[in-house]
Amino acid sequence: MFSLSKIPGALILAVLAGSGAAWAQTFFGAYYNGPMGQANLYTISPVNSSAALIGPMHAETVSAMAFALDRTTLYAIGQTNSTGFALLRVSIATGAGTVVGPTGLFAPCQDMDFRPSDGTLFAYCEGRIFTVALATGMSTFLGDTGKFPNGNALAFSSSNILYNANESTLDIINQSDGSVTSSIPLNYNPAFGGGARANAMKFHPNGTLYASIVGSGQTGQKWSLGIINTSTGVVTFVGAMVQGTDALAIGNAGLGPSATPVPSSWLLVTIGILCAALYQKMRRGERPLGPVSRLR
Repeated sequence: MFSLSKIPGALILAVLAGSGAAWAQTFFGAYYNGPMGQANLYTISPVNSSAALIGPMHAETVSAMAFALDRTTLYAIGQTNSTGFALLRVSIATGAGTVVGPTGLFAPCQDMDFRPSDGTLFAYCEGRIFTVALATGMSTFLGDTGKFPNGNALAFSSSNILYNANESTLDIINQSDGSVTSSIPLNYNPAFGGGARANAMKFHPNGTLYASIVGSGQTGQKWSLGIINTSTGVVTFVGAMVQGTDALAIGNAGLGPSATPVPSSWLLVTIGILCAALYQKMRRGERPLGPVSRLR
């Protein structure tokens, strides 16, 4: 029997760090609903866009959602009876939203996201860009994009570029005054339906930009998960989502199959530790230790 105490700590940490990379992200979506109806929180499969209900969010008109920089604390903006449109801290276990404070806004936010460099929360509301204080929920106006088309998803890249996507273009937003600095046309796959537009989007840590897309089908509106190529503007179809999905977030949350290390990850961890222990024994020429070793 070998002892883990014989394995260098740095080597164990390296093996475990490698296994951590195999932990998948969890995708969350909020069913928008509207006045007089509660929004619901779901987990969403990034592979086929299937959804699993977590629970009601205790707010209406939830159309903006994002994880803080810790990628475990989930925030949203929704309408509540007592505070109007408020910043919410959302439980990923139950879906329930706790009010942080009123935003001071009189209309829904189309989307929101945190700036990676400093954790500032940005929100898009009817063509205007705001920052939102995490301590109080209060919003501060930065500037106007100069347009308010359909859709209006918002997301920060890992390099602090703020993107806004709508029915026709993927725009880069100036973070000082909210203006559009550059645009490329979006090319939606026909599978999204007519009049397709992105109503929510977030970057995966691997750099992939996922989006909730709403379009029109033969029986009415349809919601789908898509991937936006930020270089070409091509929007790839992933699959159909829950009707009414209007907010998207991606985080390191321990829920659902996507947040569990795949079996191969556990196997690699075990093999790594065993090989490290065996190597140390062979290098030092040690004999196997008994059940009790002498303290040093």
